[in-house]
Order: sequence, then C-alpha cells, then structure tokens
Amino acid sequence: MKVLVVDDSETIRAFLNIYLRQHGYEALFARHGAEGLDIARIHKPDFIISDILMPVMDGFRFLSALREDADIRHIPFIFFSGTYTDDKAIELARSLGADGFIAKSQDFENFTEELTVILKDIATKKERSMPRLADGETEFLERYIEIMAVKLEKKVQELEEMNRKIQGVVQSYEFLFNSIRDVIIATDNGHCIIKYNMPIFHEIFGYNDDEIKGKNIQALFDDDDDYALLKKAVFDRKEYLHGKIVEVNFRKKNGDVFRGEVKAMKLIGEYGTISGSICMIRIIGKDR
Repeated sequence: MKVLVVDDSETIRAFLNIYLRQHGYEALFARHGAEGLDIARIHKPDFIISDILMPVMDGFRFLSALREDADIRHIPFIFFSGTYTDDKAIELARSLGADGFIAKSQDFENFTEELTVILKDIATKKERSMPRLADGETEFLERYIEIMAVKLEKKVQELEEMNRKIQGVVQSYEFLFNSIRDVIIATDNGHCIIKYNMPIFHEIFGYNDDEIKGKNIQALFDDDDDYALLKKAVFDRKEYLHGKIVEVNFRKKNGDVFRGEVKAMKLIGEYGTISGSICMIRIIGKDR
C-alpha cells in the first residue's frame, strides 16, 4: 500500500518513514498541505496521514481541499497531531471528512495499535468519509477560527513559560561561569575576544568590557613571541583540540607581567563546526 505523510516536522517524517517501510508500506512525504495536495493528485496514495498545525496550508485546509477534488476525495485521511487533540478539534476533523485521529505522543507507543484499528475500520466501510458541515464554509470558518484562537493562546502561554525557564537557565549559567576562579576566554576564528568570565577577568587583567571585548587576544600577552607560541599551538590549528596546555607570559592593563598556564581547546559552534577557541588561564608565576 502507498501512504502519503504530510508533516512539517523532519523528526516525525523520519519516524514514520522507518515505521511504514518496516511494515511494508511505500511512503511518500510532504511538508505541508499544499505540497500534499500536489503529491496526492500525482501518486493517488491508498491513505494519508497528516499533521494539523503546518505552514503554507494546515491540515484542516488540506483535508477540506482534498474532499473538494473529485479525483482524490475518496482517499482515506488520518490526522496525526500533538497540538489539536481536544474534542472540538476532533469533531471538526470528523466533520471535514477525516477517517481517523491519532494523538502524537513522545514515545509513539500507541501509534501502531491505533493505526491498525483505524485502517480496519476504513476497510469495513462501504463509503468514504465526506464533509458533514450543515452550513458549509461559514460554519467551518467559525469553528476553525475558534479552535485556532484557543490553540494560539495556549501556544503563547507555553512559549512565555518556556522563555521564563530559559532565562532561569541562562542566569544560572552566567552565575556559574562568573564564579570560576580561573580566567576563561572565548575567541572567534579571527582571535578576537567574544566572551570571558567577570569579575575574575577584571581582577586578573584589570580591563573592563568596553576596553577589551572585541579586541584581539594578542593584547593580553607580554610580547609577540608569547602570542605566536599560542597562536601556533592553538589558534591556527584547523583540527579539534581537547586540552592543549601551553605556558606563556601575560601582561596586565597596568603593565605587570605574570606567568600563566593556558589550557586551550576549540570552540564548537552550530552543526559541529569550529567557531573559535577557548582558553583557560591559571596563574603559575608571580607578577614582575
């Protein structure tokens, strides 16, 4: 059997691709309803599994358009949603001609059982589920807008709560980072300073934010030879480094020089790419 999966989540598409192929289905995929309509018209799948909340064309609009097309209106349609799971959403889905509704769960533990029940039910029906809206498009729009408004309000509340939690995590991180007694400096690939832990950085080197942030880390070394040593050992290296240790002399803002042990590693950015370097500096010699 041929099944069309319509979902904007790459994770969901990957899961269903594995599941469906393991169970002998030929799987087709679309990222939203408009794309799903095109694929359905070309490939005529045996049934469709679709999310509801999607960009471009959501699942409700997708199903409505599908049922209005004489060539594909007969295709069984199953909603698979983690957002629209209340009674009103399910009732609207049924009234638009949906044949089944499966609620997304984090572990997908009930998916197999629920899909099997729905497909058996579809197989025993003599006629395909068709829209049952008493007042046509007007009723659909009223119910659709009501459900969308409730869900969007809920989403806003969830995002606000998530933002509060994220802010709490960020504050905890900043407190922990700034409590470390060794100086930690992060640079970009141009060797410019982008992050350091205050107040220990100020205590050791004497610089304020506006004096050092964005400047080349070379400004912290006693002379060019010390900078060149670390540059060769760490900054100019293109491969990943995990704890390269180098001893060099550093110069404070007031001109005092101290011997420091630098444990350096590469800063890993998005997608695992090297976006700079991290230096952990510990004083091992007195000022001179």
